[in-house]
Order: sequence, then C-alpha cells, then structure tokens
Amino acid sequence: MSRVAHFLYRIARPQDALRILGVGRVQPHPRWHIGRQRHQFHELIVVVGGSMIVEAHGRRVTAGAGDVLFYAAGMRHEEWSDPTDPVETFFFAFTAGGLKLPFKGGDPNGRIRELARWAHEERERPSPGSADIQNAALRIILVEFRQSLIEKPDLVRSTRRYMKDHLREDISLGDLASLARISKFHFLRRYKALTGRTPMHDLRVVRAEAARDMIRHTELPLKAVAQAVGFANEYHLSRVFKNHFNVPPGYFRK
Repeated sequence: MSRVAHFLYRIARPQDALRILGVGRVQPHPRWHIGRQRHQFHELIVVVGGSMIVEAHGRRVTAGAGDVLFYAAGMRHEEWSDPTDPVETFFFAFTAGGLKLPFKGGDPNGRIRELARWAHEERERPSPGSADIQNAALRIILVEFRQSLIEKPDLVRSTRRYMKDHLREDISLGDLASLARISKFHFLRRYKALTGRTPMHDLRVVRAEAARDMIRHTELPLKAVAQAVGFANEYHLSRVFKNHFNVPPGYFRK
C-alpha cells in the first residue's frame, strides 16, 4: 500500500454516517444518455473530460471537465453527453446523514478528479483495505467540494485567471504585481498570506495542473505539452511534476 493510500486508510471512519454504495465510470460516447430518474441515495458526479447537459431543478446546465455535480437523494435529473465532445465522468453513490450541498461546484486544483480516479481504481483492483480507502477518498472529495465554493479574494482570483490565460508566455513577479497594482514586495507578501504559496510557486502549480490535464486527454507528445503550458522543455516539465505530484508525467498517460 502506498504512503498516501495508507494515510487514507487510517483516516477512514466506518462508524460515521457516510457510507459509499458504489463507484463507477462513464466512458466517452457521443450518444450516452441517462433518462429522468431519482434515487434514495446521493450521487456525486465528477466530470474529467468532455461535456454533458444536465436537467435538474427545472433547468438545464452544461458541465465540463473540472465541474462537480451533486444530486441529493430524491432529486430528479436527466443527463446527456455532448455528441461533439463526449463526456467522461466518475460517479459515487452514497448515503450521508444531514448532508447539504449545492447542485454544482468545481475542482480548480484537480484534486477531486485524482481522488475519484483513485477510488475507481480501488474498485477495479480491490485489496483488503479498498472499501475503507474508497470511503476516505469520498470524504476528502466532499471537503474539497465545499472548499471550491468558498469565494477566493479578488487578488488571487484575478492573478490565477491571468496565469491560466497566459500560460505560454514568460510571466514574472513584476508582471503579476503590476496586474494587482501594488509593489512586488506587498504583492508577494499578500499573495503568500492568502494562498500559502508564493506567486511563482503557484504559477508552476497552475502550469503543472494544466499539463496533467493535457497529458490525460490528448495524444500530444510531452515536448508539445511543455511548450503549450509555458515550461522551457519536457525535462523542466518532468522536474516540476516530480516535485508537485511525486510522479513523472508519463504516470498520467494511461
């Protein structure tokens, strides 16, 4: 069992109200459609690729990679894959006493997608601790889901938006401080206080997460991926991956 798997196994608490009933995966298919239904249990849908249309609460919404949907027990819903961009999801069926969550949230850091993928792998290749690991993964996913709903300060939100919109470009601390209209010193101190990271560390994380998603969902060679997200070359990409994810880039290409 890996170090992280051991950690999840230890924090699993089978005695509490949350109980996972199943983990599944929807593979991309242009004609995928689930008709109107409702269940006595909760469902959590983690979109990892493509896009889908969901009808719930009397309205239709579109969900894409990085979106997370929560269907409370008893909620009627219907789902269609976008035929031009087939959806891929992981989904959880579970019970939990007194759970109240909004219908739609996000996964800005990619952690929910990785945990969902891990929980599904545990289902596909079960081991003695798999059930507890799946429950623990879902518990952490629900915490991440709540965290995604907390409004980020304008400074962080606007800075990260700029980073994502200019990944290919050389971005300096001075560029980001100018965007915030404060001195580099005050920008650095304020940003670290809000996020726990320096702006340039956060930029490497944003680039690494964008690269991870490209590796998983495209056939681009690592050299092209590195250039697309602003790394100098594939070797730089590999160093950042090992520091941030503790695995090489090829781990995500399955």
